[in-house]
Amino acid sequence: MPRLHRVSVLRKGYRRREVDEAVARLERAFAEHSPPAAAEVRRIGFELVRRGYEPSAVDRMLDRYEQRCIDAAVAGAPPWQVGDELAHDVGELHHQLDGPPGARFRRVSRLRKGYSVAEVDALVERCLAGLTGPLEGPQDPSADDVRLSSFRRARHGYAEAEVDEVFDRVIDLLLRQAGLRSALSAPFVPQVEQTGYWTGFEPPVAPVDEPEPVSSPDQEQQGHPQHPEERQEQAEQR
Repeated sequence: MPRLHRVSVLRKGYRRREVDEAVARLERAFAEHSPPAAAEVRRIGFELVRRGYEPSAVDRMLDRYEQRCIDAAVAGAPPWQVGDELAHDVGELHHQLDGPPGARFRRVSRLRKGYSVAEVDALVERCLAGLTGPLEGPQDPSADDVRLSSFRRARHGYAEAEVDEVFDRVIDLLLRQAGLRSALSAPFVPQVEQTGYWTGFEPPVAPVDEPEPVSSPDQEQQGHPQHPEERQEQAEQR
């Protein structure tokens, strides 16, 4: 467990006992090769108390655990399977958010405040473009970009709980996409099965020996091609 510092006496931080117990559970799960789903790590919360752990440091630590969960899930399946599952889930998200701007989420009444419609729609479009775009190049937006995003509150805005739930799914998809990017960019190390074939590729073709040239009877007797002058001398002798 990384060393965590406590906040000052005048500030509040995460209750240390709760943080320590959560970290112990996560480490035990990784040691037993049964990491939790990334969404479970994302939902971990702690009580705020005086002299607790620095919240920002704990949040960064949980983000790293979350990425480890995604990496473990990606490592346990071939990239093509991870890509197919990711494409399916992105397609479902795209279908859910396929409405026109201003109608992608339920809106609260005109007397209440919710998330700014324009700001939420802008981030939605950016996320959909990033999730459906090519895997080459930098990821935009990243999971951290979405985690750190905030929206102004405005009357007749989007329902906050519904928006938070969707962006929670977006973060999970972006983390999986990042894991797939890492898997595809890693150097390939071929593994040989018992058959001797390269795993995932067509079996190597054995080199074909070139056939020996067939000599004519005259060539076998002569041993080598004759010079024109030699042929003339032999003809005169005959």
